[in-house]
Amino acid sequence: MLRHVLAASAAVCAFVGPALAQDYNLEAGYGSSELTSGFLPDPVAVELQAGGSVDASSLGEGCLGMIAEAPDYELTFEAGPLPLYLSVESEADTTLVVNAPDGSWICNDDSQGLNPGLTFEPAESGVYDIWVGAYNAADGFPEATLFISELGEGNLGGGMNADGLDTVAASGGPNWTLPPTYGTAELTTGFLPDPHTVEIQAGGELDASEHDLGPGCLGNIATAPDYDVVYTAGETFPLIFSVESEADTTLIINGPDGSWHCNDDTNGLNPQVTFESPQSGLYDVWVGTYYEGDGLPPATLNVSEIAN
Repeated sequence: MLRHVLAASAAVCAFVGPALAQDYNLEAGYGSSELTSGFLPDPVAVELQAGGSVDASSLGEGCLGMIAEAPDYELTFEAGPLPLYLSVESEADTTLVVNAPDGSWICNDDSQGLNPGLTFEPAESGVYDIWVGAYNAADGFPEATLFISELGEGNLGGGMNADGLDTVAASGGPNWTLPPTYGTAELTTGFLPDPHTVEIQAGGELDASEHDLGPGCLGNIATAPDYDVVYTAGETFPLIFSVESEADTTLIINGPDGSWHCNDDTNGLNPQVTFESPQSGLYDVWVGTYYEGDGLPPATLNVSEIAN
């Protein structure tokens, strides 16, 4: 299979050469997946045991740790405009070894504390064979979680922690990894019709102000997003989210960089969030009710590139 060249982030070593003991032709120990850019849920998490009997340093400078002969996981990826992030969470000191679509070896150690991470930007389509190593042979086969994401590796701001996990979701708050209740739209700048609209019911069981989302994050919202927008940005237009309802509503959005954006009462009792220089990526959207007694009132979410 043809493999494509990848550009990896800092602290990454790429080495092209024959595999000495690792064999990407072997069946992956913990399974495989086929993902297309914009995949949901994001991140994909794979529970595995790191380590093995092979010293990864035979692959070249920067490739460290004890790894298995067969890949731990195999990803077949159809790339889009977003980067691809691979990262590991473990209580042990772990390493990451990837055989990229062009057959090169790309490795990392300690990108996030004692946990490794790799960024492929731009990502290319093809097969990524992935090994998670144990830096210390004495650690044996420690438990680890491999994360595959287009949203980020490491600290992304308000919504993510150093392990690539949503700290708000982990504490019982709004969880952007859950499927959106009212669906998903894939929009590219210049989309028509504009605005893109979806009918929803606002509100939910969570008080957004109790979950440390940031200034102005108010209202009663659901745990899962109400709607997801996978957006491909251009260089000209803003991206504008707004709500119309007879009830007093609020708007909460988790952006592509993991940060939270909130508003109440921009248009009378209706909220609006404007991204003047929007990023490409996933926007998770919650529509809240300011008053708990309003229940789950009907509302219209508008997504537009045309300013009012």
